[in-house]
Amino acid sequence: MRDKGLNFDILIPCKTCGTMFWSRLYGILNGNGRYCGRTCYEIASGNRLRTHGMTRAPEYGVWRDMLQRCTNPKCRAYRIYGARGITVCERWKSFENFFADMRNRPTSKHQIERKDNDGNYEPSNCKWATKKEQANNRRTNRNLTLSGKTMCVKEWSKLIGVTEKTIRRRLKGGWSVEETLEKA
Repeated sequence: MRDKGLNFDILIPCKTCGTMFWSRLYGILNGNGRYCGRTCYEIASGNRLRTHGMTRAPEYGVWRDMLQRCTNPKCRAYRIYGARGITVCERWKSFENFFADMRNRPTSKHQIERKDNDGNYEPSNCKWATKKEQANNRRTNRNLTLSGKTMCVKEWSKLIGVTEKTIRRRLKGGWSVEETLEKA
């Protein structure tokens, strides 16, 4: 039975490295809580913990979030990723492999993007992209192709100087893609 009178923190030195850290007195009296962290515990038990040292890197956060939205039903985004069948390839279940394939983000504004929105997270289907680039690759976008060039309505609107509303109205009215985009 746990003694509530012994349930408070005290400052003690780690048995492995000597670093001072806070630990529960009750745990210490029961033989636990004598190491400052998992690494020191692993060293003491003879199993050196292998780590990449990048848990605070932005790429690690991107990788962790990618795994969560594809595998964790409790994640808010799971319904539009994992529930739709979007998965993470076996190779990328290891952060080291993910980082070896994707490398550093070009800027802090870049996030991971799947080139094919219905495809999985894997080296051949992913790249670093800005929010603007990602906005052009949404499932809900209407893509139009003219002379072998495919872009969403918003991109065509900027290129030809016609409002998105006008382009959509023309298409809804039965105009061909060529008529819609070539008439300024």
